[in-house]
Amino acid sequence: FPYSTIVHFRWENDINNDGIVDQNIEWGSGYIVGPNTVVTAGHCVTNGGEKWIEKLTVFPQFNGSYSTGGYNVKKVICPIQYVDNKTPDYDWAILTIDGNIGEQTGWLGFRITDNLLEKNITVSGYKKLDGDLYPVLYKHSGKITDVIDGKIFYNASTISGQSGSPVFDENNIALGIHTTSYGTANGKHYDNGGVRINPCIYSLLKEKRELGKTEYNYK
Repeated sequence: FPYSTIVHFRWENDINNDGIVDQNIEWGSGYIVGPNTVVTAGHCVTNGGEKWIEKLTVFPQFNGSYSTGGYNVKKVICPIQYVDNKTPDYDWAILTIDGNIGEQTGWLGFRITDNLLEKNITVSGYKKLDGDLYPVLYKHSGKITDVIDGKIFYNASTISGQSGSPVFDENNIALGIHTTSYGTANGKHYDNGGVRINPCIYSLLKEKRELGKTEYNYK
């Protein structure tokens, strides 16, 4: 803990450029916030915004085996602003899965925070780099460098495959959801970025966590 709470996704019906199903593709990361609740980026459940992923399997504490330990996604909440218009501030999704994953892993806290500039954070998620046989969990720490509307930016290093990773503080509290690598917009350079936890996301996460606790008889 807290790295036990970070999950790897496998999308089993991906079609590659030759029209052939690729059964080994890895597709994004996410994190556990309740008994059966997982948070990720919106583009991780919509194939980058093009179509809904039909079968998404969640692997906690992934160790290189796709034969055991996976959970199926039962329900997806993703904002219409992202589904229809790919609006970056709404690039998030909340998943309900078919088992008490949190009992195995624990779960991260989450909160709304106003004073985010210069706050120490860590971003951690799964990616297969050159030399890796299977996706591996990577992490890097840094500071929040900018806050613009619904997004936060940070100088922690990230790589493709870590979309959906938690942006969390030293108390293991999630402040955001990693979504984008660094780039330039409107003539300004931005660090890596993610969607910040806002009142809407917070309320939904709290509701889903409590429903999960009731379903699995947590006191």
